[in-house]
This record gives sequence, C-alpha cells and structure tokens, in this order.
Amino acid sequence: LGGAGSARQQNETSERLKTHGLAFVCGGRSWGGLEMNVRRLARWFQERGERVVLFADRNSPVFEQAMLQGITAIHFMSSFKYGDIVNARRLSSFMARHKLDMLVLHTNRQLLVSVLAKLLSRRPIKLIYQQHMHIGDKRDWFHRWEYGHIDAWVAPLPMFARRVERQTSLPAERIATIPFGIEIERFSPATPETKLKAREQLGLPGDGWIVGVVGRLDPKKGQDLLIEAVQRLHQSGVPAYALVVGDATRGEGDSYGRSLRRQVSHAGLEAYVHFRPHMEEVATVYAALDVFALTSHSETYGMVTIEAMAAGLPVVGSNDGGTMEIIRHEQNGLLFTPLDAEELSRCLKRLHDEPAFASRLARQARQDAVEQYSHETQCRLWGELLRQLRKSGSGAD
Repeated sequence: LGGAGSARQQNETSERLKTHGLAFVCGGRSWGGLEMNVRRLARWFQERGERVVLFADRNSPVFEQAMLQGITAIHFMSSFKYGDIVNARRLSSFMARHKLDMLVLHTNRQLLVSVLAKLLSRRPIKLIYQQHMHIGDKRDWFHRWEYGHIDAWVAPLPMFARRVERQTSLPAERIATIPFGIEIERFSPATPETKLKAREQLGLPGDGWIVGVVGRLDPKKGQDLLIEAVQRLHQSGVPAYALVVGDATRGEGDSYGRSLRRQVSHAGLEAYVHFRPHMEEVATVYAALDVFALTSHSETYGMVTIEAMAAGLPVVGSNDGGTMEIIRHEQNGLLFTPLDAEELSRCLKRLHDEPAFASRLARQARQDAVEQYSHETQCRLWGELLRQLRKSGSGAD
C-alpha cells in the first residue's frame, strides 16, 4: 500500500526534519506550572516527529527533566533582560548549528535576547511567544519595536488573546488562542473502590468528606484560605477534611508551610488537615478527593483546575484570572471572591449538602475537560500554527 507516492512523502518528511525544528527557551529555575508545561509540550512535539531542543540553565529542574525524557537540552543562561548581545549571538549560533527554524519562548525576560538572536541569524527564524502570565500595557515605542518581531503570540484563553490585542501593537492575525492541555487518559472519575485505594495510599480517612488543593506552598496560592474555610465548616457542623499537596518554592525556604501548620494547630484541626509533598502521579490525589479547591489569589490558567475537572471532581475556584473563564459558575463548578474564606466555606458547604448538584457540576466539568482541554487538541492547534508559519514568508519584520 502507498507505493511511490508514500515513499516520496516519507522522503519529503525526512528532508524537512533535517531543516526544521523547534527550540524552546526556558529561563525558569523553579519547578512550577510554567516549567512543567514547557517539558510537556516539548515531549509531545518530539513524540509527534518534530526535532526539539530545549535551551535552559543546566542547574534547573526543567533541564534535568528534559534530559530524563530524552529531549536534547543545551545549557543557556541569559541573566540580563536588556541588551544581552553575547547570549543572543550564542543562541543564534545554536539555532543555525541545529537547523532550528522555530524559537518558542515562555517569559518576557527572554524576549529581547530572542529578538536579537532572530535578527542576527543567517537563517530565517520564526519567533513564537507562549503566554503563561498576565501582561501590562506594552504599547510604548520600545515594546512596539520588540513585539513587532514576534511572528505568533499564543494565548491560553480567549480573554488573554483579547487583552494582548488591546495592550500591545500585535495585529489580531498574529494572536492565536491555544488552551494548555492535559493527557486526559491519565485522569478519570474515581469509583468507590479506587477512591478507597487512593485514600489508603495517601494515609487518609476512608469515610471522610475531603477537600483538596494542589500546588506549591506559597501565600499567593491561598492554602491558608482552605484551612480557614474548613474551620468554618466545622463551626457549621460539617466535619470536613482538607488535603494540602505541594512543596515550598525551590530555594525560598518553608516559612509559609510552617505558618500553615501553626494555623492548623491553633484551629485544633490536626486530625482533619493533612499535608503531603508534591507528587508526579497526581491522579492518585484527585481520586482521593470529594471536591477540589483552587484557592489562588489569581491564576493565569491553572493546570490543576483542568486536571481536577478531568478527574470528575466538582471544582470551587477563585473568581479571577483564567479561572473565571474555565469555570462557569453553577454550570461546571463554583466561583468565590478571591481571599474570601467565608464565601469559600459556603460554596463547599453547598456541595456537601447537595450531592446531586455536586455530581451534576462534576459531570459537566469532566465533559468540558475532554472536549476543550486535551493535549491532543493543543498539539493539533500548535501543528496548524507551525504549518502556517512555515508556509508564510520571512516572518515579522
């Protein structure tokens, strides 16, 4: 089957791979959502036949994780936000040596060095900015020049695409909306048996009503809000449990973690609030829960929200950032005012007292995750974007 035409296509693909490839620049030195998304996207592209190279600090977790997954990683550090011409030349030389035609960056700090590398390159380079964070107004003369060299801006949600169009000089045709995706098959609604097994693995009570939060231990993640909300639930007659999963930010100490434990002790909740470290197999955590709480003051996106939805959990999230676009209040979850522990406790109590309502939200959340936030959808949309950029001319001037 296929014959000469098939062989010709294979040869063309082989030749393309010799001259095409993706470079990811990641300056993060922690191991948070941004770095995890970079690793995931790089791996998914490599699995789909793209040549992928990661430029990152050799001492960073993302560099180590990339190497463990068979992704080519090259040491690259640019410490200066402005005028790093030396590293721009190095990056340009790396790109030429490895015959890479797409440069994908993930933070504003790497933008100027990437623009300079593009300008210094002897080979055409397309510059793609994957948005992970909120941005401010970028319409001054310098940012107009800098952003003018971006060939495509990838926003994770429509609300951010609209904001980028308002706050930058980028034309709408260079702004794409591609949600971050997850491997849906890793997550599924728990059965009574799998829930009990997950709780046994985590050392949790088998018959308790458990609310969980997943993320690094940081004041802006709001784990203290969940503890206060659980305290309020106890005062209202609901003996809820809380599961807090995560580690302190690398290199920043554990003062917040200690303060959370003091908060638990002062509230007399030692038997009801459980702390567990970060887990790679987070599906076990979701399987153990009855409700997931996204307590961050503001999240640009929140991968854990999508994971919890895919796991068939009712989700309660703070009404800010990307969360208020992912969660549709009383349709696939509940929203509460950021930093308002009392309102959070009322949302949780409603889910406890109305199990049919909680189940309806969970079913819709699962359906939305499958239909909108799978990694297959993300990769397909990225593939379409890359094909479009490769067909176009020399790119942004």
